[in-house]
Amino acid sequence: MAQFPAISILVPAFNAEKTIFRCVESILKQNLEDSEIILIDDGSTDKTLELCNTLSAKYDAIKVIHKNNGGVSSARNSGIKAAQGKYIAFIDSDDYLETKDFGKILNICMENDLDVCFYKFKIENEDGDFKIGSEHSFLYNHLYSGEEVITKNFHISSACIAFFKSEHIKKYSISFCENMSYSEDTDFVTYAIAYAKKIMFTKYVPYVYAFNNKSATNTVNCNTEKRIKRETSNITMAQRLFELSKDQKLSAILREKLIFWANSIIAGQMLHLVKSKHFSDLCTISAIGYSKHILPIRGRTQSYKTTILIPFINIITKLSTIGAR
Repeated sequence: MAQFPAISILVPAFNAEKTIFRCVESILKQNLEDSEIILIDDGSTDKTLELCNTLSAKYDAIKVIHKNNGGVSSARNSGIKAAQGKYIAFIDSDDYLETKDFGKILNICMENDLDVCFYKFKIENEDGDFKIGSEHSFLYNHLYSGEEVITKNFHISSACIAFFKSEHIKKYSISFCENMSYSEDTDFVTYAIAYAKKIMFTKYVPYVYAFNNKSATNTVNCNTEKRIKRETSNITMAQRLFELSKDQKLSAILREKLIFWANSIIAGQMLHLVKSKHFSDLCTISAIGYSKHILPIRGRTQSYKTTILIPFINIITKLSTIGAR
């Protein structure tokens, strides 16, 4: 292996004893000679760490980090700090790679000196059937800037379908927000895109997302605590978009777009709480929004229809905070 590998593949794992072998074996099949695989055991209570150490003893390219449980964002951040590759990729331990296209994608990154390179993914349901993940309108193998991507309303919910240049991530101190339980991937990718000068989309579909009906994301509406965490994460996401919009290194057009997006998140969150009649949540989230100075909503959203509802949203959120006292 070269002194500094071309790519570091980071795999956070928590109680993943049933899936970690499948995940790692699918990475090894990519035949990436100049690579490192970093397995981050996030305080597992099953045999995950033991299995990670077994894999590391068998393959020189595999390194293991063991840490106290802190969540997937904390685990990924530990991996970013340890990564030595020119590029970084993330794979969740319950997912896997189906094709052998990572080498092709890496070549595209190297040849074009990309900051971020996106690829596509499949979703595997519990019956073993597949469907292609969300599509986009961007041209394949065409260079875009961060401003172009964000102003075209490209929002991504996973950090696992892109290569990120390590130098780019570290130059702008981009990391996963450990205060967010949901949408942390969208937050990370947005920051990476905003500062990127060279972004490309490829047609390759190497990543398989193993859908789980019992996952935290899919059970959130049935659990009040998880629902509040999701709603709070949305507020944090909006707050971080506002913070990003203040960076004068970004263009005026991009900064304005980030503000519209942040307002859309807040407005959408509050309208959802009203429609779903989660009035207790509305009081809690409104109070948090005012304490973080992202309420009342100022300016417009991405949607004209939502924008005209802003006075109504500001009134109900203010009344909610009064009612909560």
